[in-house]
Amino acid sequence: EYSEKSVELLKQLGNDPAGLSISITSLGTYYSDTKNYDKAMEYYKEALKLLDKFPDARALSFVYGKMAFVNYRLHKYKEAKIFADSCYNISIRSDFPEAAVPGAEILYLHYEREGDYKKALEMAELYYKLDDSLKTEGNTREVIREQFRYAYEKKQIQDSLAEAEQKKLINEQLSISKQQRNYITIGIILATA
Repeated sequence: EYSEKSVELLKQLGNDPAGLSISITSLGTYYSDTKNYDKAMEYYKEALKLLDKFPDARALSFVYGKMAFVNYRLHKYKEAKIFADSCYNISIRSDFPEAAVPGAEILYLHYEREGDYKKALEMAELYYKLDDSLKTEGNTREVIREQFRYAYEKKQIQDSLAEAEQKKLINEQLSISKQQRNYITIGIILATA
C-alpha cells in the first residue's frame, strides 16, 4: 500500500526518475514474493520503460535479474535466459559484479536444465563466488558498523562521565564557597558582637 502511494507521489512530482524506478521495482518484487508473477512483470516492464528514458546500468541490471527470476518461475525459460544474459552482461560491462548475482544464478539453472554442464558449472561457480563475496562484504560492513557503534557509545559514556565529574567539581566548589561564606558571616557577626 505504501509503495503504491510512493509510486503515485513520485509520478506526480516527476522529478525523481531513479527513485521512481526503484519504487516501481520494489512493487514488482513485492508481487513476485507473493507469487503474483503477472503483476510483478507489469511493474518490472514499467520500470524498464522508465530506465529507457533515464538509463542507470545498476538499476537496469537489477530489473533484468528480477525479470529473469519471474520468467524462470513461470517456466518461460527462453525469456528467463534472455533477461539473465542482459542482467549478467550489463553488470559485468558496467563494473557492478554484485548486480550479476541473479543473472548468474538463472544462467546456472538454465544451463543445468539444458544439459550444458560445463556452462552450468561455470555459472554456478561464478554465482557462489559473487554471492559469497557479497555476504562477506555485508558481514564486513556489519562488523565495521558495530565497531563504529561501540566507539560512539564509548565516547558517549566518556563524555557523560566527564560531564558528571565536571558537575561534581562545580558542586564541590559551590559547597566550599557556601561554607566559606558561612564562616565569613559568622566571623563578622562575632567580630561586631
